[in-house]
Amino acid sequence: MSAFDFNNQAITNYAGKIGLSSGVELGLPEEYEFTGSDQGIHVFNIIGPGDLPEFSITAEDADAEGESSPKAEVVKATIVIESSYGALNEPVKVTIKVVDSKGQVIKTDSTRVTVQYYLPEGKPVGQTGDSLLPSLTLPKQTEFVMKNGVCTFEMKSSAVETIYVGAAVMPESAVTVSEKRGVINFGSVGSRNLRIVTWKEMPAEMKPPEKK
Repeated sequence: MSAFDFNNQAITNYAGKIGLSSGVELGLPEEYEFTGSDQGIHVFNIIGPGDLPEFSITAEDADAEGESSPKAEVVKATIVIESSYGALNEPVKVTIKVVDSKGQVIKTDSTRVTVQYYLPEGKPVGQTGDSLLPSLTLPKQTEFVMKNGVCTFEMKSSAVETIYVGAAVMPESAVTVSEKRGVINFGSVGSRNLRIVTWKEMPAEMKPPEKK
């Protein structure tokens, strides 16, 4: 929320007391008094009971009144890790997204996530380039920041194996993490772990013609 002058500039010394109303349950205070440290701009963390369609927040003091523009909305944001597969010794791209309750990417999101790796039995794998599995090559960084609601990185393995990828966010984040981890199959694909193989056709050995 910002207190602007006629030139659309923040009034850095604004110290007014405002009343707030929205018509929906957001956990907003009924009123707020600006302080010098606000410099004319104050950020509220709102908490919605679930997905809320577009609504307006109104703020007013003794001399002025304003309304949120564009209209606000509340959506449940969830981090999901897409499953993937690839051939041995080839980079496999892992994609992490922040989606709403309809599965659509929230393109305005820039959540910071910490990536975690697990064996199929749930045992953690090393989170750095020095993996506990010598066959597995992981990215050197463990933290990624969503850009337009998406982040990607690559993994590689020289052995047929399955690695589960999870993610964690800061405790104060309003974004939740899907309980379902991404499944990355190296050298195999599908629920039955069909092997990815390569082959080369060799010409059949030529036999000399039989003597008659």
